[in-house]
Amino acid sequence: MKFERPIQRLAVAIAVAGVFGAANAADGTSDSTRSTGMTPPPATGDAGAKMKQAASDATSKTQEVGRDAMQSARETTREAGNAVRDAAQDTAQATRDVANDVKQGAANMTENAREGVRSAAAATDRTMDQAGRRFESWSDRAHMGRYTDAKEQLAEQLRAVNTRDGYRAAIENAGYMITAINEQSDDEIEYEVVKGDTSYEVQLDFNDGTSKASSVDVSSNLWRAAETKRAMNEADYRPGAVAYDRSVGDRYRDRTYAQDMGNEKQRLEAVLKPGMSTTDLTNKLQQEGYQVTSINDREPTYLEFEIVKARNSFEVQVDRDPTSGVARTVDVTANVWQSQATERALGEE
Repeated sequence: MKFERPIQRLAVAIAVAGVFGAANAADGTSDSTRSTGMTPPPATGDAGAKMKQAASDATSKTQEVGRDAMQSARETTREAGNAVRDAAQDTAQATRDVANDVKQGAANMTENAREGVRSAAAATDRTMDQAGRRFESWSDRAHMGRYTDAKEQLAEQLRAVNTRDGYRAAIENAGYMITAINEQSDDEIEYEVVKGDTSYEVQLDFNDGTSKASSVDVSSNLWRAAETKRAMNEADYRPGAVAYDRSVGDRYRDRTYAQDMGNEKQRLEAVLKPGMSTTDLTNKLQQEGYQVTSINDREPTYLEFEIVKARNSFEVQVDRDPTSGVARTVDVTANVWQSQATERALGEE
């Protein structure tokens, strides 16, 4: 018929339009499904657009939250790193501070030790300066010439005596006082005698009870009785009647100690060696148990001091180099003129 072909063409056009509308609806559904992960209900027109916009907004929000989380994580990591660095720096500084404190403490101890040595040396020098002004009172070297002459003169006067009783009178006529009797028997008499600041021992030996002494010896008096010390230090003192006390025995007789004293003198001279400074000498003496009781003389080329240990007293005489002050020679001798400090130290025994 004449109308058959147009009707067919209209049917085809309607079919094609339906296909294109289904395709567009499918595209909207697919986008929404990809954005939300959910299968949305079928939508057409404005509803589909709103759903698509909501999905886009959700994606943006998720991305923003993710960015914020990453930023927060990075800041936390940075702060933790800074804290670790600060702790490491604090630890390193504390270690350096401790090391510096230890180093400074060691330096302070060293300086304190050096200061102690300097102070000891200065104290020794001050003592020497003070005592050096009085050296003529106690220095054996300063007195030895007149001491030896007076001793020999008294010995000559006593050798001229012919009777036992005459010796005591001869001693007094020579200006001496008898301050102690250390021994008195038929064979021997020993006196301690004093004149001014000088004291001797007078030793008289008799053979077979004779009146005239077979031997007369006037010697130094180092181990002195109390009366002798007092007479030497007090110009107006007079001991009065002096008697022999057998109970005292050999306590004040020099010959009792002579051998031991000689041995000790040699031993000290072996340890007090040339090349030692003044401090070295005094330190060595202290190690040997001696105390320095008096400085009798102190000059650039000469030093003299008294030492005491128990009942022994010596003089140490040092010839020294005027530039360095070290000892050239060291002599240890009997201490005849004892300072008051020495006498006090001997009396403490």
